[in-house]
Amino acid sequence: MGSQSMRPEIPAAPATIAMFGGPMDWSEAWYSRHQLTAGLARTHRVLLIDPPRDVRRALARPGSLFTGARLEHESVGTIRYAEPGWLPVVHRSALLGRATTILRAQAIRKHLVPASKGGSIGYVWHPDHADEVEALASLPFVYHAYDRYDLYTGSAAEDARRRETWLARNAAFCVGASSMIVEHLRSLGADDVRLLRHGVDPGFFERDIAVPADLERLPRPRIGLVASLSDAVDYLGLTRIAMERPGWSLVIVGKQAFTDERKRAQFETLAKLSNVHAFGFRPQKEVPGWLTGFDVALVSYDLSTWAPFNQPLKLYEYLASGTPVVASRIQAAEELGDLVETVASEEAWIPTIERALGRNDEAARERRRRFADDNRWERRVATLDDWLAKQFGLPEGGDPAARSRGA
Repeated sequence: MGSQSMRPEIPAAPATIAMFGGPMDWSEAWYSRHQLTAGLARTHRVLLIDPPRDVRRALARPGSLFTGARLEHESVGTIRYAEPGWLPVVHRSALLGRATTILRAQAIRKHLVPASKGGSIGYVWHPDHADEVEALASLPFVYHAYDRYDLYTGSAAEDARRRETWLARNAAFCVGASSMIVEHLRSLGADDVRLLRHGVDPGFFERDIAVPADLERLPRPRIGLVASLSDAVDYLGLTRIAMERPGWSLVIVGKQAFTDERKRAQFETLAKLSNVHAFGFRPQKEVPGWLTGFDVALVSYDLSTWAPFNQPLKLYEYLASGTPVVASRIQAAEELGDLVETVASEEAWIPTIERALGRNDEAARERRRRFADDNRWERRVATLDDWLAKQFGLPEGGDPAARSRGA
C-alpha cells in the first residue's frame, strides 16, 4: 500500500453502496454501522462485504473451499455478498496475500454497478479492508472511523496505522464518530472529516417496561453497567465502588471480550465481591428492562486505553431510558453537559454517584428522554444520506421527516 495516490473519478450517480464492515461479519450484535447501514438500505442498494476468512478457518472446513461467490438478501433490505470459499486471506506470505487480495477485489467488482450504468461507491468501516479497497482502484469511497484501532490491546499498531492513513488520505471524505476521532483522522492527513455521533431508537425504551426478575430481587440502590466487557473497562474503579459501598448492588451486564489476561483477572476479582452481580450477555431486546431497573447507569473506562476516543452507544441508550448517568471523564460524555455526571478522579466516583442518585426526579428523567428523541438514528441516517447525495450525486433517501426537522 503506497502513500497518498490520486483519488478515483467520482461517478455521476452511484447505484450501489458497498459496505466494508470490519473484522467482525455483519451478523454480529448491532452497532452504529448496522443502524446506519439499515437506514441507508431503505432507499439505496447496499451490498454488505464481510471480512475475508482466515486460511486456517477455511482449512478447518475443506468443503467450503469449493463454494463460489453469491448474494444473499437480508431482512433489513441489504444484500450480503459471500466471497468465494477458495479465496481465504493469507498472512504468512506477503506475495500470496497480495495476490488473493487482488482476486477478492476482482470477485467483488463483478457485483458492483459499472460506471456506464451509474457506478458504485464504497463505505469502509475498518482499516482491515484497506487493501481490498485499494485493489478496487476505480471505486470512490468514504472512510468511517468509530474507534482507535491502533490502540487495541495486542493490535499490530504500525500496520493498522499504515492502513488507516491510506484510507484517510484517499477517501472522498471521512466520518468520525467522536470529536477526538475527527482530530485523529485529520492528523493522518484527511482533508475532509465530518462528525457523526451515534444515535438511539427512543421507541425501544418505552416507559413501564418490566424489570427482569433477577434484577428486581436485588436491594437498592442498583448501580448498573451494560457494556462489552473489554480491556477498555475500568475494573479497578468498579471494585473500589463496590468495596466502599457494600450496601449498593453493583450490576454488570455484558459479554466478556478480554484480550488482556490482566484485565480478565481484575474482572474476576470484582465479580467475587458479595454485592457485585455479573449477569453476562443479555439480548438487546432485554436491555431496556435492565436499564429501567437501574438507579444509576455507569460508563466506566480505563483512560489509559483507546477508551477516551469512544462515542459510547450506551450513553444514548442510558439517556433514552431516563436513567441518571455517571461516566468517566471522556470528551464524548463532557460534550453532553449536565445530562451526564463525569468523574475527574478515582476518588470522585462515590460522591458523583451519590449526587446522581439525588437527581432522579421525573423532570430530570424526562429531560434525558427528550435528548434521546432529538438524537434518533433516523436523523443520523438523514445527515449521512445528505452528505452522500451532495458528494456523489446519490438520490436522497433516509427519513424525510427527520430531514425536515433539521437532522
